[in-house]
Amino acid sequence: MQSFGGRFQGSDQTHLLAIATTEQYILTMNRSNTMSDLSQRAGMFFTSVSSALVALALVAQATKFGWTFQVVSCAIFATLYLLGLQTYVRSIQQSIEDMHLACSVNRLRHLSTEVVPSAAPYFLSSVHDDYRGLLVNMGLRPHWYQRWITTAAAISLVQGALGGAAAGIIALVFFVAHVLVTVAVALGAFLASLLVLKLIDNQIRAQSLRHDPMFPSPSDTPACDIGHIRAEPASLK
Repeated sequence: MQSFGGRFQGSDQTHLLAIATTEQYILTMNRSNTMSDLSQRAGMFFTSVSSALVALALVAQATKFGWTFQVVSCAIFATLYLLGLQTYVRSIQQSIEDMHLACSVNRLRHLSTEVVPSAAPYFLSSVHDDYRGLLVNMGLRPHWYQRWITTAAAISLVQGALGGAAAGIIALVFFVAHVLVTVAVALGAFLASLLVLKLIDNQIRAQSLRHDPMFPSPSDTPACDIGHIRAEPASLK
């Protein structure tokens, strides 16, 4: 693989490091802003859910679980589900954005080690701009369950619960279903919601821009491909 840093000599290397340092600072700030926005959105959604449940409890006490409570429950669950869907989609987009920004930081770190090779042993963070390199920065190894412990995954679980609760109330109120049937409908809606959200996740990632690592992790690292970050290096021109 051709060394990009080796193309610059003398004062050009000094200017290159200054440019790379500035760019790395900008990327880091963008990552911070992205994660801050994601945390605020997720926090707003979870706060809305908890507040709505408290409000439903008050309505239930006032109406003795009557018709008013049932109608209000359906309206609130529908609103929360739509809010959660927006939050879920945006959280996936921000997750992809953060991964691309982090890969860019790793690539600039690799450039620094090319310009000053003696500094390489002192970098604890990875210099590989792929998904495995991102996990190294977090002190982790690739695992199949990694995508199931993200913010988007937590939102999808709450979404499934909201969908299941709404379906159960509809079955119980409008179809006067038996308790076991109501539980089955709620469970089915919960699983269906998780499936639909997973399909949405795959669709968003399939439509996202593809990242081609220039400096992938060594081949002996366990393979893992997520968020359209391929294991093959991109050609340098």
